[in-house]
Amino acid sequence: MIGTTEEMMEFLWKRKASNLPPAGLAEVFDRLLWCMNDNGAELLAVRAKWLAGDDIERVQVALMMDEVFPCSTRDGITSLCERLTSRWPELRLECEAVVLRWDEQHKAHPSNQP
Repeated sequence: MIGTTEEMMEFLWKRKASNLPPAGLAEVFDRLLWCMNDNGAELLAVRAKWLAGDDIERVQVALMMDEVFPCSTRDGITSLCERLTSRWPELRLECEAVVLRWDEQHKAHPSNQP
């Protein structure tokens, strides 16, 4: 029996197909955000925990979630990406994609800029 959002995410993590790319599970988590009665707050808390963790594969999944940015400001995103790429240089492209997505969204909607 799954009791918490974190347990559910860990269950899905452990049961994912071996050839599923990080974007596949990230998409599942993105969809779940909008299905949860807390508007995904618990799921996003687990995502933050994964981004701060030591497992590069979980970090990749968390980084590839694209329904909600991992930080509320561009500075926060760039700081997160600097920390991640200093530890795992191979995440550079994923981090650049997050920053680019932020820039594109906020260029199109200037009122969203903090």
